[in-house]
Amino acid sequence: MLMKKLIPIAAIVLLSVSYLSGQVQLSAKNYTIPDTPTNLVATAFSPTEVHLTWNDVSNETRYNIYTQLNSVWTLFDTTTTNVCTYSHQSLNPQTNYCYVVASFNSGQSSILSNNACATTFVGVNEQTMNKMDLKLSPNPVTDILTIEHQGADKFINLNIYDLEGRLVRSQNVSSNKTIIDISILHKGIYFLSLIGNSVTINEKFIKD
Repeated sequence: MLMKKLIPIAAIVLLSVSYLSGQVQLSAKNYTIPDTPTNLVATAFSPTEVHLTWNDVSNETRYNIYTQLNSVWTLFDTTTTNVCTYSHQSLNPQTNYCYVVASFNSGQSSILSNNACATTFVGVNEQTMNKMDLKLSPNPVTDILTIEHQGADKFINLNIYDLEGRLVRSQNVSSNKTIIDISILHKGIYFLSLIGNSVTINEKFIKD
């Protein structure tokens, strides 16, 4: 009767043959395919940068990062062991970018993660930026954040986003100096977007 041996999908077994004292010996090496990264999140940081985060897995030696070009996932960079954040820079303003990641070890790649997309912010032209002086203080901040700006453009609103791109605070702007209480926010990194009729400025701050 023909015996069939089932090999689990999650493992690849390689057999090697060696000859010792006229006898044939078989040795097996078990290469486990790494787990698939989960909870990939893409967050726009500026008109030219998107920040990626995902959950770490235990059996990888690096992560491969892919972006979508002409409807095809294309590898464009990697991170080392246990590094599960990445900043994709030098992007185009107001453009949607999509990503997946895969863990890698011993020549084996995991299944691709969930896909995550983010749209970079509206670009600010160089001339407008040169006219402005944006100051967030203190930074890092514990409770009260002061936003001061100089320039010809008038701002009407400010939004604060967390690392996952969720809007956590919003407030109207009526002068060149705005004070906002962020004491209820959890500790971490946040992004402030100051919005005007013709320009948007984005800045990062840390909540202690």
